[in-house]
Amino acid sequence: TGSVQVVFDPAKIGTSDILRWFWQSHDPTQGMGQGNDRGSQYRSGLYYCSDEERELFEASRVAYDQALHKAGKGRGDLWPY
Repeated sequence: TGSVQVVFDPAKIGTSDILRWFWQSHDPTQGMGQGNDRGSQYRSGLYYCSDEERELFEASRVAYDQALHKAGKGRGDLWPY
């Protein structure tokens, strides 16, 4: 299991830009894994620290949800941090 905590300067890059990168840099539709790594420990997820972050993360997921459903696939999960 691995994770990444992203620390950034919001004056230089917005959270929505980071979320766009998150959804586009890996395949959140693979369910129980990423690439050759299989198992629940390899599932994609976003971890939020506040209700505001949760709402922003949910909105970003909704933005990609339609295309994922068209492909007949699932997506990553959101978890409180």
